[in-house]
Amino acid sequence: MIKTNENLKTLLEMLEQKNVLNQKDINVFIKKMSIDPVSALEWSKSIFQCSAELRVNKWLISAIKKNKKLTLEDIKKYLQDQILSDTQYGHNSTSVPSNFMNQELDQAWAKLYNMIKLL
Repeated sequence: MIKTNENLKTLLEMLEQKNVLNQKDINVFIKKMSIDPVSALEWSKSIFQCSAELRVNKWLISAIKKNKKLTLEDIKKYLQDQILSDTQYGHNSTSVPSNFMNQELDQAWAKLYNMIKLL
């Protein structure tokens, strides 16, 4: 049990550090948008990734802080279900950016799952 608590603490620290980096990249993008929106959008793929990871990481941080009984196994089970559901049903919007963002969210869920498996 102590090891699990240490793992959750480590996970929270890793997620918060990653969020700081992602937010910095988003802030740089916002600045570029104010200077040259076309150029910023042409090279915006990484912002979709940063935004997706930021959303997924914030969700998990919030879930861990709200539910003190949450375990790594609970989190892995939820992530497995999320990943399977998203890949089974897919995303079929008529909006290309929406579909692209959903792909990035799917990848963010999978990256998070893989990170947790290593703890």
